Order: sequence, then C-alpha cells, then structure tokens
Amino acid sequence: MADYMKDRVEMGHPLNSEERDMFSAAFKNALTERRHAVRVAVSVEQQEEAEGREQNANLARGYRSKVEAELQGICDKALQLLKNSLVPSAESGEAKTFYLKMQGDYFRYMAEFASGHVRDNAANEARIAYGQGMEE
Repeated sequence: MADYMKDRVEMGHPLNSEERDMFSAAFKNALTERRHAVRVAVSVEQQEEAEGREQNANLARGYRSKVEAELQGICDKALQLLKNSLVPSAESGEAKTFYLKMQGDYFRYMAEFASGHVRDNAANEARIAYGQGMEE
C-alpha cells in the first residue's frame, strides 16, 4: 500500500482527508512490525551476550542491522514524499499540520534506531517538524 500511496502522491494532486489517512496508515503499517522486531532483536542480543553465547548474539545483531536498514528505507521514502511534495503543496491548516506531525514522527522513528550524530540530527529534525506543526 505504501508503494501505491507513493505513486498517488507523485501524481501531483493534493490528497483529500481519506487519502491522507491512507498515506499515514500505509507507511505506519510498514514500520510497526519492523520496529517491534528491532526491539526483540536488541533484547535477544543483550541476553545472549550476557549468557556468553556470542554466536547467537552476532546473529541477533545481524538481523537487527538488516531490519534497521529496512526501517531507514521506509522512513527515507516517507520523508522524501513529505518534504518534497506534501508539506510544500499543502495549504495552511489541517493538512499542513497533519504532514508536519507525520514528518516529525518519521524523524523520531529514525532516532529510535540510529546512534551518535545521526540520532541527534534525526531528533533535532523531529523537534523542528513538530514545532512547525504546532505553529500552523
């Protein structure tokens, strides 16, 4: 569904309220299971390390890295559509606020699994988007 909504956004016409909800749900659904998988992988990795099973910890670490790359791709796709199409073309008010909140959410999701400078940057971008949404 996320690919369909990407195609719909790229048509260039503003999304109506129902389509905005579909856009949001499509990308959120693509993230939900993966975010949970990362949390489980981190837990397994820590437990396996604590119990001295480094090979199992490495497997969990590898799985986590793979899922984090998928998460990054989904976030990048959503943010590209939001920043380049949806936010700039939205009229002030409900639609623009909706998109800015979504933009903040996707930067926040990135901050959940990133580290170091990337995490700090994503958290800052989330703060900016949420702030702009509140001003709208």
